[in-house]
Amino acid sequence: MTPIDVNSFKSLTLFELALALPLSLALTLAALILVRSRQRDRPVRARPSQMKPPSHAGFEPDGFQAGPDLGAPPTGGAGIPLEDRFEHLPIPSWVMTDDGLIEDGNAAYEKIAARLQTSADILAPLRRSDEHSEERPGFTYRARLPVDGRQGERWLDISARRSAGAWDCAAQDVTALVEAERAQRDFVQTLTKTFAQLSTGLAIFDRDRQLILFNPALLDLTQLSAEFLASRPALSHFFDHLRDRQIMPEPKNYATWREHLSHLVSAATDGRYQDTWSLPGGAIYRVSGRPHPNGAVAFLFEDITDQIAMTRRFRQQLSLSQSVLDAFTDGIAIFDASGTLSYCNSAYRQLFGLPEVTDLAGVTTDDALRLWAGQSEDSAALEPVRRQLELYRGGDGARHEVVLKGRGPVSCTVLCLAGGARMVSFGARPGQFVPLQSPERLDSA
Repeated sequence: MTPIDVNSFKSLTLFELALALPLSLALTLAALILVRSRQRDRPVRARPSQMKPPSHAGFEPDGFQAGPDLGAPPTGGAGIPLEDRFEHLPIPSWVMTDDGLIEDGNAAYEKIAARLQTSADILAPLRRSDEHSEERPGFTYRARLPVDGRQGERWLDISARRSAGAWDCAAQDVTALVEAERAQRDFVQTLTKTFAQLSTGLAIFDRDRQLILFNPALLDLTQLSAEFLASRPALSHFFDHLRDRQIMPEPKNYATWREHLSHLVSAATDGRYQDTWSLPGGAIYRVSGRPHPNGAVAFLFEDITDQIAMTRRFRQQLSLSQSVLDAFTDGIAIFDASGTLSYCNSAYRQLFGLPEVTDLAGVTTDDALRLWAGQSEDSAALEPVRRQLELYRGGDGARHEVVLKGRGPVSCTVLCLAGGARMVSFGARPGQFVPLQSPERLDSA
């Protein structure tokens, strides 16, 4: 390649010269021009013995004509020198040698120079000074500026690029970004501590359907290892492990299972998924799926074994109580403190012609009194019963005689029960008491 004749650049502007040269050489020449221009205006902080500016003598690209002297300050638009434009950029920029000396920097750099030079992060490029790979000429790293008086902590993202035996560096203030990331981490940690106290297992999957958050209760309920959950398994992989450990109902075949899983995820995304899993070991889980922002989905696992067992026992007790009431030959109706019918037995339904399928939910004392009056020969005989139902008084209830149509005279008794409840019984008149009989004896009678 033919040597460069510097006088051949006289007819080219700086912009034309930058376009004609290769990118790496153009950046090098621009850095040299900036450094040489600043050296004329102020002393250089580097020691002269350590300054070894690169020489490009003997290199001349083809097709160049004579131009201005490169020693003249380059100018930009409107006649403003290019170094002045760099000088007033709001982005701190500087040049650092392989010895760690700052050769030059603009005004924005001077504002943070004192704090930046006290940070060990500024020397990060020196750790890569021995790297000569052209594929990685530069890199970006984050540096922290320590607290200085009233000036709080600051963070910078520094871009360093190797050029002409030195490092061209530029910094961008990312303090707000670092504080936002720190606040986000604190928030996630707070959520994690809160979720750790829950007895409900929580598993949150991101939009790519990978596990991103879980709590300790999930480990206890699913019997999955912490190592497996910490590896961020995919949603399908997660449920496959649950199926293998019999923590979810076993599907009839694998194809059906995959189809079921697809419907499960779709329903959870819409917030419609809720199911009860009866496990082979006897445990019962309630599983719910809820959508989360940005396409995430959360699954809640709740052990309701005790709750289901309690509900079953309560239903058994209700059934037993109803059986006891049905064993009485007297018609019995029990009203709660609010005056709503809670129980009645078969004899009561037969006495007043109420089919077994009739729903008596919501029936009040007023409704019952109207029913009794309609079946009574003399509705005035029910006034003492009405007064006793309206006034809660403890102790034994008085007996009243009521004549029912087609039934004749019956004895009506109102008893006050605990909690403000009242029981009304219709049975045989005094002296005509019919003893209690078992359902078998009643059927055989």
